[in-house]
Amino acid sequence: EVTLKLSLCLLKLYHLVVSFHVVQWATDALDKVRVEAWREARKENRNPKRGRGRPTKDRTAEGIKNSWYALGKAPENLNESQQRKIELIASRYPRLYGTYQLKEELRIILKMGYADARENLDRWLWRASHSRIGSVKDLYAKIKRNYDGILNTIRLGVSNARIEATNNKIKLLIRTAYGFRNMNNMLSLIMLS
Repeated sequence: EVTLKLSLCLLKLYHLVVSFHVVQWATDALDKVRVEAWREARKENRNPKRGRGRPTKDRTAEGIKNSWYALGKAPENLNESQQRKIELIASRYPRLYGTYQLKEELRIILKMGYADARENLDRWLWRASHSRIGSVKDLYAKIKRNYDGILNTIRLGVSNARIEATNNKIKLLIRTAYGFRNMNNMLSLIMLS
């Protein structure tokens, strides 16, 4: 009976993708574009013929390098210095800013109702597929592969946060139980916790 209930529960959860993972994918793609923009800024501002003394710091490249935290946050949670970094990126690096906007649109889509989310996700997929940025195209392919799972997650409003927390607790207990000679003792420790 317990096995039957568990398999029914797993069937209901089949093809679910947690919104956290989708935003993480988008943030990873954004970070790849940020690193590319940082490398380009460093390359542009290199001065091969330098005078005496310490080289001057490149503020643009440093601004992009240190913008990771600002780019990862939601716009409503940015402080003033982070907003200035985003404005600098918007004015000088349109590829990076466009990727940032796609990430934010995706984050907002995941909070919408099912019908609106489906329509906006289709529009987002069209924009991402027509992007000329390699990491955005990779993100598009990943989201297209998991399209049904993303919509199921939005429709059902299910999260796997408890399962993730339990898995982390079990991993910690296994690490604590390192050196146990008897596997039953480790399993007992997990069941006790």
